[in-house]
Amino acid sequence: MGDINFNDFLLSENSSFSMVTKQINDLAKIKDDFSERMCNEIKRYYEEWDQKLRDKYSGGYNGYKLYGKREVTTITEWGHVTYKRTLFKCYDPNKLNKTGKYGGNRFVFLLDTEMDRKPYQRIHFDLYIKVLKELDSGKRYRDIIDKYKDSKISPMTVSNIFRSIDLADINENFKHTALHNKIKTDSKYVYLGLDDTFNKIFKRHKKIDKNMVRLAYLHTGIDWKKSSKKRHFLQNKRLLMVMSKNVNLKMKEYRQLLKKFINNNYDLTDKQLIVMGDGAEWIKKIAKYFESDYVLDEFHLMAKVHRCFNFRRLSKDSKKVLTIKETQKKAIYQDLYAFVRKGEVDHILDYLKPFLTKEM
Repeated sequence: MGDINFNDFLLSENSSFSMVTKQINDLAKIKDDFSERMCNEIKRYYEEWDQKLRDKYSGGYNGYKLYGKREVTTITEWGHVTYKRTLFKCYDPNKLNKTGKYGGNRFVFLLDTEMDRKPYQRIHFDLYIKVLKELDSGKRYRDIIDKYKDSKISPMTVSNIFRSIDLADINENFKHTALHNKIKTDSKYVYLGLDDTFNKIFKRHKKIDKNMVRLAYLHTGIDWKKSSKKRHFLQNKRLLMVMSKNVNLKMKEYRQLLKKFINNNYDLTDKQLIVMGDGAEWIKKIAKYFESDYVLDEFHLMAKVHRCFNFRRLSKDSKKVLTIKETQKKAIYQDLYAFVRKGEVDHILDYLKPFLTKEM
């Protein structure tokens, strides 16, 4: 591919400004046509799905009767999509009627049930998740609205999406996630990796909320049967994630939650718990609480190794060349990384002895 000549984009005296606006308008028209086609395709898909349900239940199948059609609008990233779906009526013996007795008609949109659409839901889950990802990356409300302008969402809509997250409910799901039978393994060790991150959420009036996500992952080592040379798979892995608004999670509560989660999922009889992390003080305190050995995880260990034997990480197509010292350091780094991947700690110590007094 040849180099771009930016002079091609400069307007000369003979150039007409209409040429520039024409190209912009043409591209905008293509985008609008694409968005319109996407909306029509979504409408067609849902209405065909609804027709299949009508054909299936029109004969009174499972006691359902047709009760007309109703329009509904869902908001997607390509725009508002309005389609018709069928309302069904059926007799429900468990329904409590106005007289205080059981038995009565129940009305339901089977298409909503099939597609897991909540009552009165307007935002399509696809757009809902995308907006959440934008909020998680720290984007402002205005940036999100500009990116998804075809959806015509308002700042209040974005705010409602953020406030709709029930962190307590999410945390409860993780708390009670436990196996019917505890994991038993021949491995002498159970590994506990810990990390956390803080997400900035931009609100109106430029006020920022700081939310914490704390992650704990457990496993019993590498599954060598599934692993390859380039990729290792963890064996008997379990995950605990806790999210907290405004960073208000107390360490005592977290320790108790973590202890309960581990005991619910792993049989620790004659097992040693190894805690891994990035060197943060709170992780060291967790290791002390469990009376466990603490080590740096592979990523942060190799990051510290790279600081000792630093060299430039050049891309394959880079025209730059490493210096002689950098080449030597890179070779040492790669050797150490190979030992780490194989778990040969004794070899690492023997390998490093000659460099303890040698100046690189």
